[in-house]
Amino acid sequence: MKAFKKPLSVLLCAIMLVSMVSAFGIGSFAVNMTNKQAVDWAIGEIGKSHVYDKGYSASCVQFVKCYYEFLGVTPVRGNGCDYATNSLPSGWIRLPYSSDLIIQPGDIAVWTYMSSAYGHVAIVESVEGNYMNVIDQSVNFSPATKRNRWPIVKEGWTFYGVIRPNFIDKDKPVISDVKVTKIESTGYTISFKATDNSFVKKVSCPTWTSKNGQDDLFWNEKVTNSKSDYICSVNIANHKFETGDYKTDIYVYDSNGNVTAYNVPVVTVPEDEDGYRGYPDVFVDSWFYDGVRGVSIDGFMSGYSGGKFGPNDALQRQDFVSILARISGEDLNLYANKPSKMKDAKKGTYYYAALNWAVENGVVAGYENGNFGVGDKITREQVCTILYRFMGSPEVKNAQQAVGGFSDASKISSYAVTPTAWAVQNNVISGMSDGRVAPTDAAARAQIATIINNMHNGGMF
Repeated sequence: MKAFKKPLSVLLCAIMLVSMVSAFGIGSFAVNMTNKQAVDWAIGEIGKSHVYDKGYSASCVQFVKCYYEFLGVTPVRGNGCDYATNSLPSGWIRLPYSSDLIIQPGDIAVWTYMSSAYGHVAIVESVEGNYMNVIDQSVNFSPATKRNRWPIVKEGWTFYGVIRPNFIDKDKPVISDVKVTKIESTGYTISFKATDNSFVKKVSCPTWTSKNGQDDLFWNEKVTNSKSDYICSVNIANHKFETGDYKTDIYVYDSNGNVTAYNVPVVTVPEDEDGYRGYPDVFVDSWFYDGVRGVSIDGFMSGYSGGKFGPNDALQRQDFVSILARISGEDLNLYANKPSKMKDAKKGTYYYAALNWAVENGVVAGYENGNFGVGDKITREQVCTILYRFMGSPEVKNAQQAVGGFSDASKISSYAVTPTAWAVQNNVISGMSDGRVAPTDAAARAQIATIINNMHNGGMF
């Protein structure tokens, strides 16, 4: 092991070495400099040839080992691709690549190349869009160390992500572009940017109403992010369903303990003209918000006994029939005591009369084995088929053409092709974001709520 260059006493050095070798297998110290100082060192090394281990050539790893030594830590062994998994000095972090990764100056970028066991590592100078400006070294370069511009995603290469040293950081995170983006009777959203020269570790948006002090203070409002763009979704369900004036603060913490606060101006949440109170799991920025609100006000669907709506829960077949029975306006008492044609329908259950109504009016037919499939999750093609029958089985032209644009059109059951085509042509359903119609996927409650609400608003019933 190379001797450390920091001016420490022999005793202190020995104690730290024993402790760190035991914990990490390598010696390590906190980086006593900023990331700018580290990048400035790398820039100053451009044009030189770096070899840390005797007998090796001026490879990318040899340059990064010199970088480790400059930062005051003992380099690790391995090729470029090994830096995706090898031991890290104490306090350093490894950040795998994702679309949300914010790459910082001073990071060590790690790639592999196709099936190569060598890979590549480089020191990040800056980031411009989908490109990284790096300082790196290669035996194929002349001079060996130089500036390069690498695409973050490059054909043939796999970008693992970055290693981030624990640089000195006294700079607080920056909060900017704060906007209240949507105000409804059940809450509001706040969009903002949060950036840091190191790493945004946590964002919190404590919220409370002006009534009764801070008796409803809630720290865990839903916060989502994409890179440095954040959205806080405030829900009155977390505040005793109170309307009126709301106050939200934004707190952004970085990985080094720095914190920045921002006081959002008072937001006034209005009373709902229809008395809709919302649900704790339905937020104003949810794609299904209008659908859930609509079916709740119209009485077509409701939440669970615990108060939640369960937007992502799969809907069961008997529940869908019950929804359509309510929409029909039929007197279900007329069907409550009739014998059922479905073998698995139990008299006295909440769905029994609705199922009898649906069978007698040709809305559903059940399975070939004589069961209706009580308890089964309803699929998207089954939803289309039942709705199609509920609407009187209208004429459909060019059915195959209507569904032909979906990548999984061949997976639509033969009985469901015409109903699915009708649903597509009448904007009852649309495809998934990946181009599928997903005929056999279970339909979620949020999807059903949106479909029913759109049909109702479109005058279909």
